[in-house]
Amino acid sequence: MRQMNIRRQSTGLGIVLLCTALLSVPTAATAQEAAQRLLLSAERSEQDGNLSAALTDYEMVSRQFPGTGVAGQALMRMLVIKRDEGDFAGATNAANRLIDDFPGTNHAAAGLFYVGDMQLDRARKPSEIEAVRESFRRVWLLFDPVAFPDLIYRAAARVRYAELDLRAGDLAGAELSYLATLEGEPMSEWTMRSRLGLAGIYLERGEWTLAAETLQQAINEATSLGKTEVADEARTRLTLVHRLMLRPAVGDKRWQSAKSMSGLSLN
Repeated sequence: MRQMNIRRQSTGLGIVLLCTALLSVPTAATAQEAAQRLLLSAERSEQDGNLSAALTDYEMVSRQFPGTGVAGQALMRMLVIKRDEGDFAGATNAANRLIDDFPGTNHAAAGLFYVGDMQLDRARKPSEIEAVRESFRRVWLLFDPVAFPDLIYRAAARVRYAELDLRAGDLAGAELSYLATLEGEPMSEWTMRSRLGLAGIYLERGEWTLAAETLQQAINEATSLGKTEVADEARTRLTLVHRLMLRPAVGDKRWQSAKSMSGLSLN
């Protein structure tokens, strides 16, 4: 008799758990739908230029649905909007929330990159510059290419790190960072930027031919990815290298194929 009562109790408990589980499914689905609707509302407001309303909705998404994919998207948009508005404190807060709320994810990597990137031009003291370097370093140390093969922020952090080396006059350090980007990251706008940076270093050293080859590679990559702005920048630099350095080196006039204007000599 006692065993029968235990079986009945167990059966009753199982039914209760099953009903609870069935009831929780539509609740979770409803919450997800509500989050998506609120996110879409924020995106529409942003597209319409109503940034105040967009930020309000993004903030609501991030607070009501913490730790979810939509919350991560909302924080990313808040970060970008606040940064573009010059609200670096607000943008940094959003970046830190990405780091804290989404550890070990692309969102956290984005937060680390932007924390450093927003301080890059404003860092003056050695301690401030080192803090920026540390933020960038953490991106490629915590998010390796094996676990995160397509993470764009790792390449971005390496390029920005190289720019800090250039600011300090450390051409060798910058070259290493650029080469690490080219050798370890998938092709992107940041690998093209690495080639532009390398070309600048080669020009500084007087290695004109190597600079020209590197710029041509940047043009080829940018063209294949449809990055016309980067391609145009590399093409302009390559033209100058040819006209000012390579042509004179073989005895040609710098501007011999250019058309003269208003009787001006281009020699």
